[in-house]
Amino acid sequence: MMAGVTWFVMLAFAWHKSFRALGSCKDALSGKTSYFHLISWSVPLVLSVMIIAMRQVDGDSLSGICFVGYQNHEYRAGFLLAPVAVVLASGLWFLGNGMFTLVKIQIDNPDILSSRASTKIKETIVRLGIFAFLALGFVFITFACHVYEFSNHAEWEQSFRDYIRCEANVTIAEQLSNQPIPECSMKSRPSLIIMEIHLFAFFGAGITMSTWVWTKATFATWKRFWKRITGKAGDEPRRLHKTRMIAKAFARRRELQDGDQAERLSYSFQTVSHDDPVGINLNLDKEEDQEQPSDSNEKPQNFAKAVPKLVARRGAIVPRMPQALAGRTFLLFLRYWNKFTSHCLFTLYNV
Repeated sequence: MMAGVTWFVMLAFAWHKSFRALGSCKDALSGKTSYFHLISWSVPLVLSVMIIAMRQVDGDSLSGICFVGYQNHEYRAGFLLAPVAVVLASGLWFLGNGMFTLVKIQIDNPDILSSRASTKIKETIVRLGIFAFLALGFVFITFACHVYEFSNHAEWEQSFRDYIRCEANVTIAEQLSNQPIPECSMKSRPSLIIMEIHLFAFFGAGITMSTWVWTKATFATWKRFWKRITGKAGDEPRRLHKTRMIAKAFARRRELQDGDQAERLSYSFQTVSHDDPVGINLNLDKEEDQEQPSDSNEKPQNFAKAVPKLVARRGAIVPRMPQALAGRTFLLFLRYWNKFTSHCLFTLYNV
């Protein structure tokens, strides 16, 4: 459970950073995926080791499930409920900021966004809103059930002890006398309906989070994985649009300055990267990338060969300066000017 909610925070944080980086040349998540795995698995591991070392994992006689702190509720509140509340609050904060960013993009740029990009943003906002509502609802139900159990557990135990004593006395009295003896009953007992709702909310939260991977991209990912492990076929590349190729060329413009490396560089309309399995891979281009085989009929090789010249003509490559003009002030001016023009051109191509 803790690992699931921690991954939810990592996912919400990734969406938050990705949405804020829309239209810019920065890769907001570059080099951060390893930290996501480290945090998402280390936090539950530390809590699990601590609670097992304290021997506070108990079995529930009603549901037959082993869980934290069935006897000592303080451990469940401190090692489960409090961390889950903090983590979910952080995740919902990142999720809310991501939705606010998308709404701001939708409102501030109605004439710039293409119809497909606008539709994609609207669908994402609705999807995030429904998910946040369901997740918050399930968590609220779960916490309410925990509070109900904490507040009545002592009364249930006392009522159960009284019932056992009454049954024992009735058995003895029946053996000593033939007179009718009233039946014993429990004055207070847990509600089965509330316990069923608790289990439904517990598993419903997990099912709700898993809906993010109920997409065609996930099916395609598993299909490629199955083909790879069975040796049927390799990773099928897909086609890149011209704007994406130009963006890749701009990212490698420093290598184009070196004559030896420039000869070894090649640009292609093919890539082995595919859509995000979660389905939040927003694209603000007028035409979105499509998962199509690389052996399509259109093979604009001439455009691919002309990309280095295009990048150089647009001022992305700093030319070799003659010694007479190699002053420090002039070089600094060219450096900042090229950064500015490259950023503007990249933003123009993406928007």
